[in-house]
Amino acid sequence: MNVVPPIVVKPSLENLFSADWERYRVILFSAPCGCGKTTTAGALLRGRRCVSLNAADADFSAPVIPHGCEAVLVDDLQYLLEPERQQALGELIRSRSDLHFVLLGRCRVPGWLMPFQVSGIMTVLDADALLLDRATARKMLDAVGLNVSPDDMSAIHQDFKGYPLSLNILCSRMTEGLSYSRELF
Repeated sequence: MNVVPPIVVKPSLENLFSADWERYRVILFSAPCGCGKTTTAGALLRGRRCVSLNAADADFSAPVIPHGCEAVLVDDLQYLLEPERQQALGELIRSRSDLHFVLLGRCRVPGWLMPFQVSGIMTVLDADALLLDRATARKMLDAVGLNVSPDDMSAIHQDFKGYPLSLNILCSRMTEGLSYSRELF
């Protein structure tokens, strides 16, 4: 039986995102693959009217935004390499002060986005913000019926360091009946 762990977001990140939403129009999640950028952003934006784009799409361009939209989510920002496409997104950010932009990328702040950070309308949430703390990792394990001992939880937290993708895989393996061990790690 393959159980899909629920989406969990650590409370400190939820609070940080809420505060940043009020203070900034552009929020960049900058973290390596598997840190949960897409999943977390989706959870944090749930209930908001949002247009989702993927910068890896060959036909990526600044979209027509429907009336009542609150945010534009752009995933895979690291693939937005062509200056024309960067300029189109930058112009959309400049021209639509009524919108929030949530950008997700396996990259540091690209130079073309620096003016938004320097002007104070953009903030960056890095991998540390996305990594699950011990309590949130425990919540993830509990949600799929994995009751691990305090010692095993300590080992899991030490070994996986809150990395969401690896914890997701761990949950899948352990729901197959495996106990936590160094070998499983």
